[in-house]
Amino acid sequence: MVRGWGNLIRMKSRVVDYRVRIKINAYRLRPPLTGRSAHATGSPALNVASAEKAKFKSFSPSALESASKVSGILQADLSRHHSISKLARKVGLNSRSLQDCFKYLHGKGIFEYGQDLRLEHSKKLLRETDLTLQEIAEACGYQEQSNFSLAFMKKYGVRPGGWRRGV
Repeated sequence: MVRGWGNLIRMKSRVVDYRVRIKINAYRLRPPLTGRSAHATGSPALNVASAEKAKFKSFSPSALESASKVSGILQADLSRHHSISKLARKVGLNSRSLQDCFKYLHGKGIFEYGQDLRLEHSKKLLRETDLTLQEIAEACGYQEQSNFSLAFMKKYGVRPGGWRRGV
């Protein structure tokens, strides 16, 4: 019976041996995936440095402009859910860059921003119209009234019907 990686490496050719050792060393250098604190991993300075680096990430002006176009796209059609990949294609960025730039500009992610816009619009419709909850849910991009009510409840702490009645 073969035990451990060492025996396996000795049985393979040199090329495979080299590649496997690289993978093993990369795995050993990776931080543990458990929920340990920075102090428990033994490198608090490394964790603080990576957090600072993410906090002060710089973006090109064109990337920021493209990310600001996304907020206009989201505001223009509140009845649709837009996928991040399609939005990224429309504005000419990759999805990761778009998400990072958008969060830098607005302080929240694309999905959260769009959901906030739709829920604010639903509050306006609840206050100013006599539409049914199902019609308001559809106007705000929710296919099911239950999903709309749940999102509204999570955001505002009251159900849409209660909001309309002024509870």
